[in-house]
Amino acid sequence: MSGQAEAPDWMTEDDRLTLIKPDNWTFMTQPPAVMDKFGPSGELVGYELNPERENAKFTDQTYYTDLLHGQTRDWIRNMLQNNIGRIFAGRPVYRGFSEKMHVADEQFGATEGLPIHIGVDFGLTPAASFGQDVRGQVRVFDELVTRDTNAKQFATLLSNHIKEHYYGYNIVLTGDPRGEDRATTDSVTPYQIFKAAGLDVQPAWSNDPIIRVGAVETQLNTLIDGRPAYFLSPNCTYLVNAKKGGYSYLKDREEIDKKSIYSHVSDAEQYMFLRMGYGKKIIGRNPHAKPSIQANRKQNLFNRGSSMTARQQNRQSILSRGR
Repeated sequence: MSGQAEAPDWMTEDDRLTLIKPDNWTFMTQPPAVMDKFGPSGELVGYELNPERENAKFTDQTYYTDLLHGQTRDWIRNMLQNNIGRIFAGRPVYRGFSEKMHVADEQFGATEGLPIHIGVDFGLTPAASFGQDVRGQVRVFDELVTRDTNAKQFATLLSNHIKEHYYGYNIVLTGDPRGEDRATTDSVTPYQIFKAAGLDVQPAWSNDPIIRVGAVETQLNTLIDGRPAYFLSPNCTYLVNAKKGGYSYLKDREEIDKKSIYSHVSDAEQYMFLRMGYGKKIIGRNPHAKPSIQANRKQNLFNRGSSMTARQQNRQSILSRGR
């Protein structure tokens, strides 16, 4: 409403009209509580109290600095520096994501001569993720996110998007394995609907969350010839915010928030990773083999603390095998 940020893409026109600032309103910004502290090379090394901070005479020297502990950069910028940002309540699913390292400075597109992999997630909020495997680096450069869209509508949207932006490329489509079971009211599955639209979507070889999340997380924590093994275009705003914490566990629980708008495009990206071959070493080279371990919603699957149980250590070993 203040004009400092655009309304989200998914917001309806009626909702946007509620964000028009009345003429007799004025927005004022208080001085931040803390300021960035930079090192000799210009890198962020910490924060320091702002002597001009609001409420200074009513708080001691440790009040705001104590709030810094364990908080993300976005939380600090939003809550203590009065900057625009998104705050997510739950614990992020992925570890190791760095916006500075993994998100390009400028938008990039597809590399000619290489197949474009498209991951597809079905349901009432279908989404697609577009990427390529460039010498071991997964480059994700496009996304398609919808709300309240059925399979037939989304198949048309995706088909038109491919024709408009990626005509002539070798397209490889991979979808949610459960899509074969999700029949519409006329007993037609999403795979059949997409095929009728000219899109040959093949189911991913696994739907195990440990394997799917591990395939992406491993790339986030890997370097290829000094380059990050995961690289994301800044125009993929949903995937960027998903990595920053939008794709998260439910607050105070160990279950991923599947109702979040960031969940569906993240799932689509995972199916794309599996088709590229990432995640196979988690259960061995045979993509048709049964996973050696199944997901347990009651535990933190990625707890890497020093007090891990034997089962958690086994899970960490599984994830560390990467591709």
